[in-house]
Amino acid sequence: LIPSTIRSLVQNYISEIIEDEVREGIDELCEEIIAKASNRINIKEIIENKINELDLYELEIIILQIVKNELRHIEILGLILGFFIGIVQGIITIFI
Repeated sequence: LIPSTIRSLVQNYISEIIEDEVREGIDELCEEIIAKASNRINIKEIIENKINELDLYELEIIILQIVKNELRHIEILGLILGFFIGIVQGIITIFI
């Protein structure tokens, strides 16, 4: 009884409304779940306990691996800066 063009417009409109409401509902539900989980789970305490459970030798190895990677970048930067400063000093020395 309803023309197909009107029916398709109504179906599209209803589909959009349902889709929007479902998205909003899922977003709200996710926010609630995250809030409840963060209240129940103390990540700081879990990490602290895991670190305290580690042997000092294992902890030292982990720290040295991290520091080695980070210090490598500082060494490279120092190399580049030292190179350029040396060239500038050499040029200044030649002309003075």
